[in-house]
Amino acid sequence: IPSFTLDELTKLTESLVAEDAPKKSVFQTLRIAVTGQEGTPPLIDCMLALGPEHLNRRLGDALKAIEAAEQS
Repeated sequence: IPSFTLDELTKLTESLVAEDAPKKSVFQTLRIAVTGQEGTPPLIDCMLALGPEHLNRRLGDALKAIEAAEQS
């Protein structure tokens, strides 16, 4: 992420939405990875509140959990 701003995080999350994936599904998956909850304040606000270090750690942990689940 070039800069940890509202605009940059919005661009990043929007770029993750594939043409065939519903935006809500992608954002809900990210929301759970970032906050651990299904219902939260707006996703980008949560990401900004966490800051880059905590956000990277939580996303990394989520990826590790997904990889572990796929291997079992």
